[in-house]
Amino acid sequence: MESLKPAISGPVETLHVKCNTLPTTVFEAPITEVNVFKLKEAQNLDAFVKIVGDADQIMHLLKGCRTPTSWGESLPTPLIVSGLIGWDSIEVSNGAIDLCSCYTFSV
Repeated sequence: MESLKPAISGPVETLHVKCNTLPTTVFEAPITEVNVFKLKEAQNLDAFVKIVGDADQIMHLLKGCRTPTSWGESLPTPLIVSGLIGWDSIEVSNGAIDLCSCYTFSV
């Protein structure tokens, strides 16, 4: 890490994520999207899991999305959750965001 100091500002934060599925497909994609969510309370994890499960049901329908996606709790801090999605391009990812904004995922 010492050799990175000239190129970065602030402290380095490392997250260890226990993924729900092996993220091989996500990391083999040309673009890997990493989302970090900080949950307000521990009980929100159940709500998060339900929403992610619902969203996962449609991810395979999105052209250019590499499934399965992967997500998991950070260890040892379970209130931080990371989601990983593989895409064919940034443009495909941006188009999917526009499309998914039409959906409402409720808990």
